[in-house]
Amino acid sequence: MKEEKWGDFIVRRLGDQWGDEMMLHTHGGYDPDDGMADIEAEEILFYAQHPVTITFEFAHPIMRGDPGAQAARSITSPPNQVWNYKLQALTDKQRDDSMCEWLIRFGKPIPQWDWWEVGLKDKKLSSMKELAKKMNDLAYLENHTYKRIHFLCCREWMGKSAAPAFGKLQAPKSK
Repeated sequence: MKEEKWGDFIVRRLGDQWGDEMMLHTHGGYDPDDGMADIEAEEILFYAQHPVTITFEFAHPIMRGDPGAQAARSITSPPNQVWNYKLQALTDKQRDDSMCEWLIRFGKPIPQWDWWEVGLKDKKLSSMKELAKKMNDLAYLENHTYKRIHFLCCREWMGKSAAPAFGKLQAPKSK
């Protein structure tokens, strides 16, 4: 696995090649007054209706590529405008748990996804606008644009203007 820092984001991939698809997996929420972000990709896939919180139990089967996992419920196509989500890093435990699930994907004959996650600590937030800037840098510097972006941010604090304190977001307990 290769891990690189691209501005506010940590990008994980296996091998030297960029994947055709990526997932954005981190905490996130939006303030409706913060506008929209233009994201470049052929498609952005959302797996739950806009006001629905995406839990780790919901996201992990999608990340693994399980046959019975939730299919995308909404797909945007260019020009892609999405809420300017505020994005926050996962906790170390959440990242480790999700990484175990994401790595399962690589043993399967399914599309391989690069993983973009906010790499900022100490309550700092990024945004979809920052993601768009980094993806433009990637297109310029690496000559690569993702075909699909899988949006797997939890949206736990969606619709609130302020994010909860860093570290307060916890992975739901297993049943």
